[in-house]
Amino acid sequence: MDEQADQIVLWLTSEPAWPTLRSHLLQIAATGADAVAVLRDAVTQDSLDTAHDAAAVLDWRIDPTRHLPTGPLPWLAGIPTKLTDDPTWGPYLDARAQQISQLAQQLRLDAPEQAPAWQTRLHLPDQLAADLALWRAANAVPEHDLRPTGPPASTAAGSRWQHRLDSHLADAGMPDITPWWPQLQHLGRHLANDPRLPLLAGHLQDIAALGGDAADVLDQALHDGPVPANSIASALDYRVHRHDPTAERWELIQHTTTARRPPDPIPGTHHQRDRGIPI
Repeated sequence: MDEQADQIVLWLTSEPAWPTLRSHLLQIAATGADAVAVLRDAVTQDSLDTAHDAAAVLDWRIDPTRHLPTGPLPWLAGIPTKLTDDPTWGPYLDARAQQISQLAQQLRLDAPEQAPAWQTRLHLPDQLAADLALWRAANAVPEHDLRPTGPPASTAAGSRWQHRLDSHLADAGMPDITPWWPQLQHLGRHLANDPRLPLLAGHLQDIAALGGDAADVLDQALHDGPVPANSIASALDYRVHRHDPTAERWELIQHTTTARRPPDPIPGTHHQRDRGIPI
């Protein structure tokens, strides 16, 4: 495998992600498929000239879940045939897969007593809420990360499933703070359970939908000074409204979209700087 890989792409086995790519190729080979042919096909899909790690790029293109049986989670590959039939590893791996399936089912059925921070004020369908909870648990997304699906997935199969969840959120009309999370993540622990966060997210989405630079507007709001620790999202939403270059178009879009007009500024919010936290 190593020799043929280096013949296909010079020094491929010296790339940082080669051990991962190699393990996935071996899994594909364990299904009876020609793993070297799969590698060649991945190489011919597009250029590798600008890749910092050619092995990582090829591993993404190969996506072992397309070649292996279905796994215990939608974004995980199943057990290759040759390992399933092995008298030692077959039962062990099958038991591991069953354990994952059982834990996933338990997580779906055991609704939390209190809605987690990322789900605050998001009235999600039960199935979608369970799918999101399972995704976050499996990927160890911390509760203070208020992006519903957390950071970008690192695998092709994971990315597809994450995009599917994001699409379901969008179809349900749920405002998503994800595009602006890099600017807000340092406030994540303070924003957790803030009931006004969905309103701030919706406001930023409306600005972007009208062609405004929502990231720049939020940046201006963040640089207006400290905010009150007990109502960060509310204060930022007021500031975003103040800096919003599309504000004069709200009345127009009410007749053409489902976007809502931002609420009137909260009196005194922007003056509460003595008890605020610096941002």
